[in-house]
Amino acid sequence: MSIDDPAKGVRTRPLRELGDIFDALERLPVPIFAIDRDMTIRWLNGASRELVGDHEGDRFTDVLEPGSVPVANRAFAQKIVGNVAFTEYEVTLRKRDGTLVRAEISSVPVRGGRSIAGVFGLVAIDQHATPTRAADAEVSLTPRQAQVLHLLARGCSTEQMADELGVANDTIRNHVRAVLRRLGVHSRLEAVIEAHERHLV
Repeated sequence: MSIDDPAKGVRTRPLRELGDIFDALERLPVPIFAIDRDMTIRWLNGASRELVGDHEGDRFTDVLEPGSVPVANRAFAQKIVGNVAFTEYEVTLRKRDGTLVRAEISSVPVRGGRSIAGVFGLVAIDQHATPTRAADAEVSLTPRQAQVLHLLARGCSTEQMADELGVANDTIRNHVRAVLRRLGVHSRLEAVIEAHERHLV
């Protein structure tokens, strides 16, 4: 049976006619994962296992550096309760060999009937970023947060920052909120002032 998409005026073939989708995802060179609603890693493709090891059955926070756990938990909860359609956030992952690497996680909730059954997403590794631990400094910013702070100091708007960094406006707003929290301030102007006082920009 075909699926009609009136908005596009096309008929699409049923997904099962495309073959084994999971086999294709398994072979993709991009790390992809599925997490159950109890925070257990249900599935990792080959690229994910190569990156962090075989953690199926473990909690997804087991592959994160501790400083990244709060932001990952918050994003996970937002999807499970159905507040957001997707999230993008940065974390520090612990690789199979124990070294750390910065990554951006993009994920969406997976529906099971009328409820959210879990989360499905992919990992984009930032090979050029230096992982930042929460205890490394009085104010610990991720590389992307530091970029956003410097753009704020230049007086850039949300739209200008999104264009320069190649991300969505909502992603920039999330980074700005994270910067404000890290600096303990309540506005962008306060963040810039605080950053200058701390010699962060």
